[in-house]
Amino acid sequence: MDAGYNDAWFASGNEPSFHIPWVYNWIGRPYKAQEVINRVLNEQYSSKIDGLPGNDDLGTMGAWYVFACIGLYPEIPGVGGFTVNTPIFSSVKVHLKKGDIVIKGGSEKNIYIHSMRLNGKPYDSTWIDWDELSNGATIDYGTSSKPDTKWGTKILPPSFP
Repeated sequence: MDAGYNDAWFASGNEPSFHIPWVYNWIGRPYKAQEVINRVLNEQYSSKIDGLPGNDDLGTMGAWYVFACIGLYPEIPGVGGFTVNTPIFSSVKVHLKKGDIVIKGGSEKNIYIHSMRLNGKPYDSTWIDWDELSNGATIDYGTSSKPDTKWGTKILPPSFP
């Protein structure tokens, strides 16, 4: 989970690796993203004095943790939107100028998404555009302890050449 800085695999304590767990959302395997992110949260972060996997660099590690815990991650720099994973909280409210984002249904134990609703409508994508959230929104997650290999695979997140 936390390779050294010069190793060729995932280093959860090094900023250039932060995006890697969500890449599974781009290859049609979002359940694997949910699994890896949960492992990082549980195996690399704690409330101990050395409870971060690397140097916090002005809050970078903490920001990664918060995004992962609420289930929204800004994967594509310069593009308004978020890729999703299972939030760990049963309820989160993010206050925005034009309205709140309310996130419901997260779980620390049921780490796999099997359904999602955005503003009351079924949502089957691992990407949410900023336009869908900027005026406030409600995201309801349905979670399970078993992987759902079909949820989030029909509509791939955006990609740029």
